[in-house]
Amino acid sequence: MFLQLLISGLTLGLVYAVVSLGFQVVARGSDVFNFAHGELVAIATLTYFSLAVSYRIPALIAVVLTVLAVTAVSRRRCACASR
Repeated sequence: MFLQLLISGLTLGLVYAVVSLGFQVVARGSDVFNFAHGELVAIATLTYFSLAVSYRIPALIAVVLTVLAVTAVSRRRCACASR
């Protein structure tokens, strides 16, 4: 039980660290705080959860598919915003 809680806590901490690094990179690079970053993290979380739990796809394949899906959503949003 303790080991599971420890691993879950470390994993959640790593997710928070990656999200905060993303905020920092965007804010420093463009001098604008991008609120869409959190939305993309939410999309990634829900996509991974639905692939891994609902469709029972193995974790590594679900991660790759999630990265591809979020990349596609991000590129589409950028293309729409550029018009």
